[in-house]
Amino acid sequence: MTLRVSLVAAARSSSRLAERFDDDRPLDQAGWHEVQLVAHTLVPLGAAELRYCSPTPRSRATGDALGFAPMAQPALRDWEMGRWRGMTLGEVTAREPAAVDRWLADPRSAPHGGESMLGFIGRVGGWLDTRPAD
Repeated sequence: MTLRVSLVAAARSSSRLAERFDDDRPLDQAGWHEVQLVAHTLVPLGAAELRYCSPTPRSRATGDALGFAPMAQPALRDWEMGRWRGMTLGEVTAREPAAVDRWLADPRSAPHGGESMLGFIGRVGGWLDTRPAD
């Protein structure tokens, strides 16, 4: 049996604001516009029997704007970035350059006090393992 999993990233909160770790901002006008630009290319994904999303407002709004009506799943929440939450990579690098180097070099590290990359992947992968096979 073949199972197809398609991942759709949430629209950005704003093109004017720098990307931040786990910022949890809702969609703004720029995000809604971004969704509308690509919606026609994602229509086939709406036929999927099961549709899930992260519980963040931005992810739910993106799914709803695409007409997917996804079910929010806590296991699909953003990567937990600990004390780096809300900061840009540039801000973190200026404050903790050695920690950023460690984080970039070792997927098991979590110098920010949150989840390691492998922990994040394991959480999402563990959730995928519980999905129905048919």
